Amino acid sequence: YVMIDGVLYGKNAETGVVDTLYFSPMSNAGTDGKVTIPATVTDIKDRAFFNNTAITVVEFEDRTGAAALTIGSSLFYSATNLAEVTLPSGLTEIPERMFSEASLKTIYIPNTVTSIGEGAFYKCASLAEIVFEEGGTSPLVLADGTNSSSGSGSSSSTSYYGVFAGCASLKAVVLPERTTEIGDYAFYRAYDTNLDYGSGNGLESLTIPSTVTRIGEYAFA
Repeated sequence: YVMIDGVLYGKNAETGVVDTLYFSPMSNAGTDGKVTIPATVTDIKDRAFFNNTAITVVEFEDRTGAAALTIGSSLFYSATNLAEVTLPSGLTEIPERMFSEASLKTIYIPNTVTSIGEGAFYKCASLAEIVFEEGGTSPLVLADGTNSSSGSGSSSSTSYYGVFAGCASLKAVVLPERTTEIGDYAFYRAYDTNLDYGSGNGLESLTIPSTVTRIGEYAFA
């Protein structure tokens, strides 16, 4: 094992190369607030940065020619100081709940991503900018969200876990031309500041390309 920027990594037993990211302590601030993930990493475990309160920026080293990268679910769930992440070229999937309820303000999504999972950016109330890299030919799918209810009677409530549900600080989103599906609840309450979904003014503009063949239920409710 080895610690880099306060993050615990594992090494390949045969080569000694750092290949697995296990976790970051909740109070870890990296190096001056930033964590840089080595290009040799091929596996990032679930909830590795769960509830982190100090990291502000996460970067990936250039992965040109690197092996495929697998990222676990809920990676940055409720990371309360995280502001910016640039995802690496070659990444194909943004898993479910990856940034759910994080303080993320801007995200760069490479044109190799083909799937964005359920609730990936759920209630990222500070998310103001989504940059999709131009180009790419592989179809992009925004996964269906689900809903769950809790409580009973007047105290009951229902949560809707769409990809960008509750991202109330978004102003404008331009989906890339390769987008084919916009799943259930995808932008649910992204226009609204009610129900504790954020302090922004809500989504004002959404550009949907002609490549879209399916829009799910309550995608823009």
